[in-house]
Amino acid sequence: PRRWLNLQEYQSKKLMADHGVTVQRFFVADSADDALEAAQRLSKLTDNGSNLLHQIVMVAEALNISRETYFAILMDRACNGPVMVGSPQGGVDIEEVAVTNPELIFKKLCLTVISKCLYVVLYFSSVVCFDAKINFDDNAEFRQKEIFAMDDKSENEPIENEAAKYDLKYIGLDGNIACFVNGAGLAMATCDIISLNGGKPANFLDLGGGVKEAQVYQAFKLLTADPKVEAILVNIFGGIVNCAIIANGITKACRELELKVPLVVRLEGTNVHEAQRILNESGLPITSASDLEDAAKKAVASVAKK
Repeated sequence: PRRWLNLQEYQSKKLMADHGVTVQRFFVADSADDALEAAQRLSKLTDNGSNLLHQIVMVAEALNISRETYFAILMDRACNGPVMVGSPQGGVDIEEVAVTNPELIFKKLCLTVISKCLYVVLYFSSVVCFDAKINFDDNAEFRQKEIFAMDDKSENEPIENEAAKYDLKYIGLDGNIACFVNGAGLAMATCDIISLNGGKPANFLDLGGGVKEAQVYQAFKLLTADPKVEAILVNIFGGIVNCAIIANGITKACRELELKVPLVVRLEGTNVHEAQRILNESGLPITSASDLEDAAKKAVASVAKK
């Protein structure tokens, strides 16, 4: 799946204000008292201030709006670069405008950061950024340290944050067959084939390329901690990945974690014969599969037997 750092609205607005964009006045509060105080600083209408708070709340100035305009800068692969998108029909779903009134959307190539926002014209002829959202590709983290330090992980599932500590990409799903795969495309294909064979994937877990035994162990630890998981399907294509490293990690995890659910393993690619030897000689109840279709059928069947 595509990975983004999604800034909170108050973070997006602060970033835009720091770069000279006019935004409405706002305050950020992390307690009911702070929210009430912030509201009092902006307005006299504070009766509901103590009822607003979740974890963090942005208390913003109310504006008397004359006109709204949508403006965004998006990465467009069809244009091989950033695209500027504008519409005089602000305040609504831009995708809906694209269907009903496409002539109201203006597009132009532009080189700048990825952002989208709602600009409003006030009755006293001032232009203000009223709503803002900025996303960053995770691949930019190495050169955008200050930006990524703003990442609020509190809204993530705890298991996702734990996976990230070991450079694992984890997304929880509703099924009972855990997927242990290298590469996002292969992971999605694995989920699809499980579904096509009548099963339901419990997660999307991408090991990535330069995987180590310790990551394999941690991945199994995460998967087995999920009470929904009734079987694990390992699907590895060893291009960059050494299948023998995966096999050693699997056997170590099975022994130390005392794996109690069926395990189906399909390995292909670099050092696969050594990997198969390691699994076969381990003495562990591991079911081998010849290809992805075979692996999915065996994983689904192992759950059905319960």
